[in-house]
Amino acid sequence: MLSRGVIDGIVGYQPEEIDLPAGALIAAEAGMVITTLDGAPFHGRLGESAQERSFVAGRPEVFGTLAALVATAKEFRVTWPELELP
Repeated sequence: MLSRGVIDGIVGYQPEEIDLPAGALIAAEAGMVITTLDGAPFHGRLGESAQERSFVAGRPEVFGTLAALVATAKEFRVTWPELELP
């Protein structure tokens, strides 16, 4: 969807690894910017840890804004109250 222009950007948090290398290659070939959540180059290799597979990808003209949102969101911690099941 990103490579076709249906969406402007995406954040992948610990995605499954099976389709990631191909998706990253297609996005890069379509001119998208792809980095890790910390802004380092994204490799998308098989065998990387779940954290290393996390990424930010987007069209070059919106990528800076998307990356800034991700950086801001990293400052927040969300906790869920204990759920009581019947």
